[in-house]
Amino acid sequence: MVVYHGLVDYSFVTGSPFLITGIINLLWQDGTVILFLLLFGIGTVLSTSKHSSQPKIVFKKTIRKSSLLFLWGMIITAITFIFIRKEYVVFGIMHLLGTCTLLQYPLRKLKYLNLILGMIVIILGNYLSGCRFGFTFLIWLGFIPKGGFSSVDYFPILPWYGYILIGVFLGNTLYPNGVSRLRIKDYSGFRIIKFLTFLGRHSLKIYLIHQPLFFALLSLFNFFSSGFN
Repeated sequence: MVVYHGLVDYSFVTGSPFLITGIINLLWQDGTVILFLLLFGIGTVLSTSKHSSQPKIVFKKTIRKSSLLFLWGMIITAITFIFIRKEYVVFGIMHLLGTCTLLQYPLRKLKYLNLILGMIVIILGNYLSGCRFGFTFLIWLGFIPKGGFSSVDYFPILPWYGYILIGVFLGNTLYPNGVSRLRIKDYSGFRIIKFLTFLGRHSLKIYLIHQPLFFALLSLFNFFSSGFN
């Protein structure tokens, strides 16, 4: 994700053609998002398994997490509206995570129903992506309005919530009661694993910081390189 966004930002700031095109671009972009949402669903199961016998604590954690993610989504909406305006973020990945954190709460312990619902949501969302509607109030759900709607970060509930539901299914299947059913050798002592673990534990901060940092560095690079030419 970070590498892909770096390439996108470079193209945007410098005005040069995007380096990754065609099927590779599609697989990289959508594959990264799908993997991210699947892991988010699995992580949701793991984060609540410690308090599975304390529903009040789980509910409070869910509300707090949902509110925080959606709040960051609204902050991103405000910032992009000021600086981008035409393609500002209406309902991006942070809005999706915040909303779906709450939506998955009553389904968090289910297995195969989550898998079935997830597949239905994905199929329905993919169908809706090819349609256009004469209203705007359901953009967040996946009903794209007519008139050339465009956003730099658009992830409606349909179909993307489906991948989170499948992630919840995987979490309940692979980690029942928070205990792994996978027999994997422990590599946690390796430096690369420690580094990846660190990134995983700070993924929200990395997501929020890396884009502004890229824009700042690339803008400075573009400014100075233009001055020398």
